[in-house]
Amino acid sequence: MSKLLNTHDGVFEKVISQNIYQDKITKPRRLIPLLRFNDFYPDPSVKALRWLRFTNQNNFNEECVVLRGRRVLICEESYFNWIAKYNLCNRSKQ
Repeated sequence: MSKLLNTHDGVFEKVISQNIYQDKITKPRRLIPLLRFNDFYPDPSVKALRWLRFTNQNNFNEECVVLRGRRVLICEESYFNWIAKYNLCNRSKQ
């Protein structure tokens, strides 16, 4: 069971319940609109994020992108985990 909460700055947080019968809540994920990603982090640019989404390199869409209607949101925690995993894969190929 999950809910999307709207915060004051336009960033969405997804709250996931651990158990349906109890209201224990895990750490909320911060979902940042793709167009506002640079308000929080200078890199990558919005163009680069759009390109990653378009090409879906290394399962970017499945791991980092959350769609809410037509709105594209980037899960902050998943994005940085994806970057770390992608960098490890590139280093092992060299």
